[in-house]
Amino acid sequence: SRRKQRGLLAWWALALLSALSGDVAIIYESAQLEPKGHASFVLLCAREVCIYIVFLMSCSLLFSAAFIQCHIISALEVFIDVWSCELCEQRNFAECMVSWNTVQALIRRAGFSFENVFTVIQTCALLGCMVVAAQGISFALHPDWSLSGLVNLISMLPLLLLSALAGSLLLQSSCITEKCSFLASLANQIMSDDSKDALDAGRHYLVRFLTASAAGIYVKGVRLDMQMVVNIVYFLAAAASAILSLAFRFSVSS
Repeated sequence: SRRKQRGLLAWWALALLSALSGDVAIIYESAQLEPKGHASFVLLCAREVCIYIVFLMSCSLLFSAAFIQCHIISALEVFIDVWSCELCEQRNFAECMVSWNTVQALIRRAGFSFENVFTVIQTCALLGCMVVAAQGISFALHPDWSLSGLVNLISMLPLLLLSALAGSLLLQSSCITEKCSFLASLANQIMSDDSKDALDAGRHYLVRFLTASAAGIYVKGVRLDMQMVVNIVYFLAAAASAILSLAFRFSVSS
């Protein structure tokens, strides 16, 4: 948890520094064209300060929401691990079914509590990827290594960090679902102390119970699993490959 906290703080600081460097570069470029006491220069500085304050508030809000979700997901991992240890130690299938009802209800409730914020973060990340793709195509077609062009490239860094943050949250949520899916295989390998028969009816019922529960993180009724993450990665890789090939073809032809 502390490692995740330090990572999120580092991402947040890097996003703020990249945005600040872009604003400073814009102000510096404007100062070379107009005197510092000119009214338009003062208005430009005031506008950039307001933009940075809005960016600071929105970025802090998004990263705070992501930090809270990371803590919730970490706590859910601990709950699942504790239940698995109790299953292996006690081997009481009846009590494990009762306790699993509590655990899966807690997982469902946790997913329901942050599904709106999760959807907002994923949507912002998707829009950020579209902006980065458009900016990348524009830069590939018309390379601009001036100060303004470099400022435009630096301004894309917070969007990339937001996309990485959204991908990290999606991956952690899908890991919770995958852990729940593997519990049936774990329970199927445990022999009850009360029965020496390999065909244990209680164990068989627990396995079917875990499979039918379909526990995991649900967002707007959609179950987040590793297959969804793999499909998203394949789609983004295909889109990036198509964009790069088109940009390279246009740059060569021009």
